[in-house]
Amino acid sequence: GLGSIGREVAKRGEAFGMTVIAVDPVSAWPLSELPRLLGESDFVVICAPHTPATARLFDRATIRHMKRTAVLV
Repeated sequence: GLGSIGREVAKRGEAFGMTVIAVDPVSAWPLSELPRLLGESDFVVICAPHTPATARLFDRATIRHMKRTAVLV
């Protein structure tokens, strides 16, 4: 997500020369793009509030979309 915490994480990633991509219902890619974006990402940082809608967002099936070399924070 690109709420206040997600924006701060994104700023720091950009400062290190990273290309930042995000899933956010308001300001970035829609959630339906998450599997594709996970497959493109070297680092994945979860910056979503823990709510009933996000509680099971990252399960085994979701994580399988990530590169084997990716880092999950």
